[in-house]
Amino acid sequence: MSAPQLFKLAVSAFIVQNGKILILKRRDDEAFLPGTWEVPGGGVDENETVEQAVIRETKEEAGMDIIPQKLFGLF
Repeated sequence: MSAPQLFKLAVSAFIVQNGKILILKRRDDEAFLPGTWEVPGGGVDENETVEQAVIRETKEEAGMDIIPQKLFGLF
């Protein structure tokens, strides 16, 4: 029997170009926070680094290939 998961590590990508930040609108039929605006991001998969996760999530959600530049913060 495994221990219950107490938290989920997540990432967000702040993509800035020409003084603008990319934000995406969640679909209105999403189960979590439908129709809200947010930056690309999501959960870190098992055995995945934070960098790998932010690259994958940005590709999945925005169709963009990125190279992370720096860690903004942790909370």
